[in-house]
Amino acid sequence: MIRIFSRKPPIKIKQDELEIRLFDPKKDNWKEVRNMAFTAYEVTIPKAMRDALFHPILSCVLALLAGILYQVNGSLWNSLIFLIVIYPTLYIFLVWTIPPLEMSKHADYNKFVEYWTDPAHALWLLFHKRRLIGSVGLKELDVDTRGELVRLAIRHEYRRNGLAEKLVYTVIEHCEKHKYEELILKTNVYATEAIKLYEKVGFRQYTKYTVYNVIPILSRQIICYTMKIPRI
Repeated sequence: MIRIFSRKPPIKIKQDELEIRLFDPKKDNWKEVRNMAFTAYEVTIPKAMRDALFHPILSCVLALLAGILYQVNGSLWNSLIFLIVIYPTLYIFLVWTIPPLEMSKHADYNKFVEYWTDPAHALWLLFHKRRLIGSVGLKELDVDTRGELVRLAIRHEYRRNGLAEKLVYTVIEHCEKHKYEELILKTNVYATEAIKLYEKVGFRQYTKYTVYNVIPILSRQIICYTMKIPRI
């Protein structure tokens, strides 16, 4: 599920090889689409876990345990081996445990087809030579006046082709066509490339808040953006 190591070079594409259309469960494998829609977790969760492993509270607890181990058996080596082993073990555990837990909290995860065939939700898919390589969704918050951009994802090896920007503009243009007044989105501080894109196309940050997985160690800061429609 989580890509820890990836050395594949980006695939270069031509614009006339691309197709963007709405999700259709009669044509599309919904499980493949769901995996695509949630690929952002492959990038942000590992980054959050790396920071969590060196959180002062966790570091103090592990140092205390190593000290207790030293007092019990009198071996400094055993304490060092404990610290050397515990960090990568915790990292692997957290990277493979937290993402499924977090994804299952979303309304569209366990009822993906029902959610994304609801008239209030639109999910666009991006294809390259009939291969699914990206997605972006629009969740209606207030009928035809306010929406939320969600599930922006590009397959790893297709990034740096301007495809995410293309999908974001697909949502913006849809909102303009249907006379929306505002488009919002939420991301977290670890999605650095996405943040650059959102600010580039005109989204403005309006608030931040913190979400905790395990208080007070496992947390991430959420950044909220807004765009007035139509764009000025």
